[in-house]
Amino acid sequence: MSIPGKCFEVDSLAAAVHAALRHWGREVSYDYVAGLSGAAFSPALGTDQACAACFADSWDGARLEFMGHAVGFTVESSPQGDPAAYEGFLRRVKEAVEEGQVVLCEAWPCWGIVRRWHDDLSQLVLACPGALAQPCMVEHGCRFHVLRPAVPSLTEPEAFREAVRFGASVAAGEYRTDRRTFGGERYGAWLQQTAEPSFCPLCRPDGWRCAERLASRVVGSQLSAVRFLNRAHSLPAVRRNVGQFDAAARAYAAMALNLSPYAVGSGLGEIWKAPAKRERYLSAVAGTADLHRQAARGLARVASTF
Repeated sequence: MSIPGKCFEVDSLAAAVHAALRHWGREVSYDYVAGLSGAAFSPALGTDQACAACFADSWDGARLEFMGHAVGFTVESSPQGDPAAYEGFLRRVKEAVEEGQVVLCEAWPCWGIVRRWHDDLSQLVLACPGALAQPCMVEHGCRFHVLRPAVPSLTEPEAFREAVRFGASVAAGEYRTDRRTFGGERYGAWLQQTAEPSFCPLCRPDGWRCAERLASRVVGSQLSAVRFLNRAHSLPAVRRNVGQFDAAARAYAAMALNLSPYAVGSGLGEIWKAPAKRERYLSAVAGTADLHRQAARGLARVASTF
């Protein structure tokens, strides 16, 4: 089993779930999964990362069960805080892999699907999104999630309503975890990091490639938000408030338009050396931060219509 997409364009958790659905013959788009997970509505910022472009910003598994209710799968997750229970769960994970079940692994720097089991977890073979600079690192204590196909327990309107409500809290930065923040903080960190000689303090002198990957990643999430919100046009409960949905989608589309000229392959390192082009770049990032606040307000209005 493979996971379509490149690591700097997709959220690895949403991409892994999408790959599982494809494996089961389910016709569900990546953008819909990203919307259900919340990844479409705001980039995550790792609280302990040295670079704002670090790939270890994929979403955690907090929304997995909801996603399962929405598109049809059950989740059995490894326990935390109990070493004996964890070891017992690893034995069940091994059996699940050997039976051909889908097992997600929350590794570093991204999520993957276990392709081959090894009792030495560092030797596990994972399927991950493409273009990773190095293989995913699996350590003892990494969380595993066994997914099994099931019948969805939510209708599409129910799932959509809950996803939009959660997305509004994510976009506003009201939702956060111990390891990640959301909302506009990513853009603030992005602008602050432009003071670094090559953007990334870890990747000199080619750190601007990190900034390009960051733009690609954020543009990908923004376009997923547009496609997810446009899907609402088919839902009867949304038709009376379609203008609100369109306004939020337009804000995300404008954000993507702002940043797409600075994505992978743009030659950002050279752009940065030209003062006028550098100012346009900084203006684009700052303007996207403003547009994100507009999008967050738009999503809040959309959520209030349900």
